Amino acid sequence: MHNAIAKFRQSLDSVQTWAMYIIIEMPISYMYRNGPAIGPYGCWGGIDSADVCAGLSTVPAYHWADNPIECDLLIKRRILSWCVLVTTCIYVYTIARMYVCLLDRACRHVRHAPE
Repeated sequence: MHNAIAKFRQSLDSVQTWAMYIIIEMPISYMYRNGPAIGPYGCWGGIDSADVCAGLSTVPAYHWADNPIECDLLIKRRILSWCVLVTTCIYVYTIARMYVCLLDRACRHVRHAPE
């Protein structure tokens, strides 16, 4: 029984990870790399990864061209930080909407309660 629960949790984690990747990370990653440039906030207009990393650090682009793995990790960390921001905003919005819905439902119940 314990193994079945562990396998279920593992598959649930896989589904959740896949959903977060498809719904949150992919669009943010695409926008961050290819959207119109907005200074240090991302959206690099589709420029080369080495140039993005040079813009994110004080290290010149030729260094990043020679170290593409580190550059990709730097970009990935920036993208994931945006993902954290977006998921936190979605979480806070969802909690606030649930609170408003519950409050509305409670108020309707009180208004329509028999006297």
